[in-house]
Amino acid sequence: MHPANPAIRARTLAAACLGAALLSLAVAGRATAQQGQRVVSVTVNGNQRVPTDLILGSVSTREGDILNPTRLQRDVQAIRELGYFKFVPDPVVQSVPGGVNVVFVVVEYPPLERIEFTGSTLFKEPELRQAIKLQPGTVFNARNWAADVEAIGQLYRSKGYVAEVLDNSDSEAFQQNGVLQAQIVEVTIEAVRVTGLRKTRPETVMRMLRQKPGRLFNIQHLSRDYQNLRSTEWFENITPRQEVSQPGRVIITWECTEKRTGQISVAAGYSQREQLIGRVELVDTNFRGRGQTVRIAGEMGSFVSAGPSWEISFYEPWLNEQRASLGVSVFDKLVYRFSRSLGRIPDRRRFDRYFERHTGSVVNFGRPFGWDLTTRLRYEMIDTSELPAAADFPRQDGTVGAVAFLFSRSTRDYLSNPTQGSVRNSSIEFGFADIQSGNTGDVGSGVFTKATVDLRRYIGLRKNPHTQEPERERFAQKVPVVALRLMLAGSVGELPFTEQFFLGGAESLRGYLEDRFWGRYMFLASAEYRRPLWPNIAAVAFVDVGDAWASPSEFQFSRRSLRTSFRQHSGLEPQAAVGLGLRVITPLGPIRIDFGIGNEGTRTHFSIGHSF
Repeated sequence: MHPANPAIRARTLAAACLGAALLSLAVAGRATAQQGQRVVSVTVNGNQRVPTDLILGSVSTREGDILNPTRLQRDVQAIRELGYFKFVPDPVVQSVPGGVNVVFVVVEYPPLERIEFTGSTLFKEPELRQAIKLQPGTVFNARNWAADVEAIGQLYRSKGYVAEVLDNSDSEAFQQNGVLQAQIVEVTIEAVRVTGLRKTRPETVMRMLRQKPGRLFNIQHLSRDYQNLRSTEWFENITPRQEVSQPGRVIITWECTEKRTGQISVAAGYSQREQLIGRVELVDTNFRGRGQTVRIAGEMGSFVSAGPSWEISFYEPWLNEQRASLGVSVFDKLVYRFSRSLGRIPDRRRFDRYFERHTGSVVNFGRPFGWDLTTRLRYEMIDTSELPAAADFPRQDGTVGAVAFLFSRSTRDYLSNPTQGSVRNSSIEFGFADIQSGNTGDVGSGVFTKATVDLRRYIGLRKNPHTQEPERERFAQKVPVVALRLMLAGSVGELPFTEQFFLGGAESLRGYLEDRFWGRYMFLASAEYRRPLWPNIAAVAFVDVGDAWASPSEFQFSRRSLRTSFRQHSGLEPQAAVGLGLRVITPLGPIRIDFGIGNEGTRTHFSIGHSF
């Protein structure tokens, strides 16, 4: 029986440990000398609560065996691995008539009185107790406690945090009272440093980071910080490094290599709506090193008579500490609705396209509330006055004013090439259209409401073994991905033709002409399989299904000879397409080539960036 007085019990345990150690040293040499003798008996000494049968069941030396010192050492290790003993010295080998007796000496841990947790700020004590299996009232087991410590560590790692558990299981105090004191040392951030900045201000980078000094270190938040910095397109390379300065403290250093963010470009391109395009643009996406975006752009299409387009915009992503943002743009631009000739009008040699001129401004004010919420104010003047009177295109000259509320939440890992996560966008817009009298088509001045939901999901088909950036991003570029998208849209009220939902072309329903379908309602479902082939080149297989319907305008000419196939429908008639594509990664983003086969034939699309 163990002494009732803790002090006497402690002295007894100390004496037992010392005596066992001295005895072990005295007989260690004898065990080697007695090698080859027969084992007469195998016994255990020092156990008070742990059954002898349990201890002897873990050893391989048996009565009648030939004594083997190597086997005895394995037996000692097996007893230690049971976890119930604070000290297990080498066995005592005693010479007796007929051979030797083997005595395994053990010093038990005390019965566990209780576990006291300290230091945890992330989890409450009931959550920690739920994660472990060791219970009071039993003999303390070091092996089981090590498994419980790992379970606590896994509890932290499951949420991206790092913690170490310190305990007093080797102390005399624990041997006396059986009270296990478990101190949770949560790793916190001592400092955050940013190196390599020449233009970007340090505070511009720091305000984008969730991992700040004084906060708990979190590998998931660090990865999200990396993704946020990469999405700015301000840096060629970003490498986060962590350095342990002292136990429970880490210093994060962001090593950045900036790239040019301000540029003047003169370019020629091709659009399936506008055909040949000339474009001049002055843009800086990191204006004054503050992360602001300034853009001045002008564009002229093949249809010179339609005139140029221009736009001036400014975006401030960080108005205050609450991460409010502000965007302002003014514009005078042409919108080409279709990518094909709709018929030539007599005496108008060059006119065979439908276009609208939109002049106005847009103001966006955003603020994150769990979801990013943006309020958008829009005012536009719509001009279709250059259309010939001989054609009954849907004239919609007038003005449109609207206020919209846009909700967005993104958990995708990378902006340009996501391999996991999702994007959920939704919006509702309240507007008023003032259409001039004498117009044709969907005529009507009045209020309207538009609502849109856009859901996207990215599923990587290979597990990424890396948790640290940028190694994780490099591996992600080799991962095949299934990308899914679902869009739903609808409206009520007096909806002008220019405000309806258009579907068809490179950005929506591939395999069909641009803006082939339109109406008051729209849906689109897309699935893509993206397979990397070589560095910076990937192949894509896709399926698109969608429709837009319920438009009063048939978009037809009054002259029968000029009738087109652009007939619409009042009810849902899903249109489908399948196809293959190629993505080539460039500094401008993925150059996209898609070949689609739809119900009305085939179509090849050229664009920049993923379709979703």
